[in-house]
Amino acid sequence: MPRSTIAETDWKVLRRVHPLALERYCERVLAEIQRVLHNSAQSTHQRYLDIFKIIEQRDREMAGIFDDPRRSIALTMLARIRSDGLLTEDEFSGLSQEMEDFAQWTHPVSSDWTHLGWVTGGAAGDEFYASFFREASFFALTPR
Repeated sequence: MPRSTIAETDWKVLRRVHPLALERYCERVLAEIQRVLHNSAQSTHQRYLDIFKIIEQRDREMAGIFDDPRRSIALTMLARIRSDGLLTEDEFSGLSQEMEDFAQWTHPVSSDWTHLGWVTGGAAGDEFYASFFREASFFALTPR
């Protein structure tokens, strides 16, 4: 079980990868919006409503993952970045074994998300993603 504070080396890894993970998250959201925008099977108004919904949902999710990086929440932040597949294993290099174990235990990496809608779009993926983070937030061990 990890300590309640993040090791200095792990904190440095978070500070190094945070901007890259945020950039990738935003790229995914913009790609999702592009798919909706170019869906000519829907009316312009429906596409507008769908894009508005995406922005609202993803903004809340983004805030939960990236806002206010500080040591007291760094363990959970790193675990969520990892579980969302925003970084490669190489980019996570330098994490302590303790942090690796914590991240894997609380937020395992899922390779099956692409067919659920995050990459391809769709209501099933949106609901899966939203429910995953509701439950992950509930079960994650937030250091105090």
